[in-house]
Amino acid sequence: MHKKSKFDIIEKVLMEAKLDGHFTYKRLIRNSIFPIIMMIVTSIYTIVDGLFISNNGTEAEFAAINLIWPAIMILASVGFMFGTGGCALVGKLLGEKKQEEADRSFTFIVLFLFAIGVLINVIFAICMEPISKLFGATQEMLPTCVTYGRMLSISLTLFMLQNLFQNFFSLAERPLTGLVINSLSGVLNILLDATFVVGCKMGVMGAALGTIIAQSVGGILPFLFFMNKNFTSRIHFVKPTLEFKAIGQSAYNGLSEFISQVSINIVSICVNSQAMKYIGQDGVFAYGVVLYVSAIFVLVFIGFNIAVAPIISYKYGEQDKLELQNLFKKCSIITAILGLTMCVFSLALAYPMSFCFVRDNQRLLDLTFKVNLIFSIYYLFVGINMFGSSFFTALNNGFVSGLFAIIRSLIITIALIFILPLFMGGDGIWWSGGIAEFLSTGVLIFFLYKYRKRYEYF
Repeated sequence: MHKKSKFDIIEKVLMEAKLDGHFTYKRLIRNSIFPIIMMIVTSIYTIVDGLFISNNGTEAEFAAINLIWPAIMILASVGFMFGTGGCALVGKLLGEKKQEEADRSFTFIVLFLFAIGVLINVIFAICMEPISKLFGATQEMLPTCVTYGRMLSISLTLFMLQNLFQNFFSLAERPLTGLVINSLSGVLNILLDATFVVGCKMGVMGAALGTIIAQSVGGILPFLFFMNKNFTSRIHFVKPTLEFKAIGQSAYNGLSEFISQVSINIVSICVNSQAMKYIGQDGVFAYGVVLYVSAIFVLVFIGFNIAVAPIISYKYGEQDKLELQNLFKKCSIITAILGLTMCVFSLALAYPMSFCFVRDNQRLLDLTFKVNLIFSIYYLFVGINMFGSSFFTALNNGFVSGLFAIIRSLIITIALIFILPLFMGGDGIWWSGGIAEFLSTGVLIFFLYKYRKRYEYF
């Protein structure tokens, strides 16, 4: 038995992130606090570069990094796929009391992601210029897109691993550890961006360099934690064995989250394309600001799902149907309340958040403010849909979760992005997100009703 460190004791005092026992509203909220904060801190990567460039660079540079960022996030989503899918698998194994198999699967999932991440890094760097052109970069924006994208490819593998470990820290019952590592990485990103962009006047290259260093810290430190068996944790690295079945199951489980993450970025590409068509570069700029703001709110939902998904998987593995019903009911209510709260906050903060990015151009500020206001309806429904997708993933049903993600993101949302502007002009682009999430909630209700007898969650 390992001796508990002071850090272990602090973590236990702050939050009992145990998978066993009955879960009340208070316990679920308490268990989700650290993962939510961890995800908000992670959003610093998305926000900080844009904030510094918008205030210290040109509008073309700001538009350029917003244009290429979806490509980076699409690739980084591979880490999120193996994180959510692998977490569902390992959590189920723990619930079945298969500790050794859980550790072996966890170890091989991490090593496999590292290997394919390196390969993706190389391909991404080589193909950066054609990728930038494919995403619609103008001649003015192309050099910035290529420079920023190629530099961030250096740390892309570690960024994937950071996305993976975010999920496993909750399963390991060490959410505070995850929060500390991600906070360190996020704060470092702010300090380095301030140093390189403002102090050294390095512009986009400085912003990229700060992100590279910060992502490296966020990807390497979790390795050291799970390698050290002196830390109390439900899972650890063990001697590697070939567990390709675990890779297949993890990819299957996490397919919906991968599709959701990829779809978000495909949607961003489509919106940028429509914005350029109906509004011009100002539209791309305004949407970029909305993405930075929404990153904070949406990651609250992701953080909550990261906290509760391992619990759901564990209870499913235990075949504790009463507790599964309890979790479904309480998590659904909490998610709905969070959605309403996020909508109110979005309306209240629409102007100040717009002003942070746009100060000297009243026309652009007015457009950005309007887009933020319209986008607020999106938060009423997106959290419910994200929880529904995560719920089926936690039940190891990647098919339903993936199908729902495809219908929700790739069919309904993208269709509305191109249809609504035909009747509403440029404003139709901004209304498409909220309307799509509302319609998708109906699809989710259909799936939940269809599979209620198999899983007995209500």
